[in-house]
Amino acid sequence: MKKSGFMVLVLIMVSNSLDQTKIPAPASDPLDWQILVDGKPIVTPFELASIWINRQMDEPSFAEITLFLDRNKITDPHFYVFDKEIHILLGYHHSLQTVFQGRMVVHQIVDHPDEPLSSIVHCEGPLQLAEFSAVDSAPELDLTYGTSILEFDLSFHGKGELEGMIIFPGTVSGSLGKKIKLNGLPSGFNKEVIIRGVEQLFNENEWRTMIHVNSFMP
Repeated sequence: MKKSGFMVLVLIMVSNSLDQTKIPAPASDPLDWQILVDGKPIVTPFELASIWINRQMDEPSFAEITLFLDRNKITDPHFYVFDKEIHILLGYHHSLQTVFQGRMVVHQIVDHPDEPLSSIVHCEGPLQLAEFSAVDSAPELDLTYGTSILEFDLSFHGKGELEGMIIFPGTVSGSLGKKIKLNGLPSGFNKEVIIRGVEQLFNENEWRTMIHVNSFMP
């Protein structure tokens, strides 16, 4: 993943006063996933390594599904078909929601020393167009450092503009063009910002959502 150039070092007091019901507590719920091909769940003997989903404003969405293969019995998973529609669903406690819909565009196989033999499915989805929030609309998410915000990399500019990224426990919430509210940061960073991009970083032990933001409308 490309790391942004924004840097900020802060000392902050944690705020627990806001309702964080849309964001699950880290590692509090068992994770679940499912891949549908033409509407049917795949059944595969291969171990899921990771799922990465990226939606950026005014760009096609894309996803990468990485599976570990058995070197002693290399078998091609049957769902690798280019003309089939693929849905990726993520969730907790078997409560799943679709986070990606598209088609496979590349099938890649990788073997490096001291690393598992991997099969990677690259998928592309539709162009991501955003409907921007009205100025007076309520934020879609309220995020607080120390409770829901796990990591951040933010820059606050002299003109009052804020941009960067925030990572928090995995959720399907976070619509392109909608607003989120940041809390628990130094005063210049505690403000409403616009969602410009959303990434889902998933494996069977962890699900994180990364949101790319700025504070100005187009």
